[in-house]
Amino acid sequence: MEGINQLTTGKLISLSEHEIVDCDTTGEDFGCEGGETETAFEYIMHNHGLTNESTYSYEAIDGTCNEKEAKKLVMITHSTKFEKTKAHCKKLLLASKDDTIPRDFAL
Repeated sequence: MEGINQLTTGKLISLSEHEIVDCDTTGEDFGCEGGETETAFEYIMHNHGLTNESTYSYEAIDGTCNEKEAKKLVMITHSTKFEKTKAHCKKLLLASKDDTIPRDFAL
């Protein structure tokens, strides 16, 4: 997210990972015990963005979500699942536009 934001706006903003740890607690997400990329992206989309690291700094503990107090600086407007094969990933990379970056290529 930080990289695509820099490519589209020219500004590199360090985003708050801890907002996701504290606030994205749906499905298989368990704060400091782990979570899923897909639900993190859904959290960011449904909550109209993510704040920066200096506003909502990382702490090595499960905290209380205070996302409503923090100004959202970067948003995700849409997310698409795709087939996770090497051939399909290569095709996506070659066809991607300036404002599109695959979020997860773990095979």
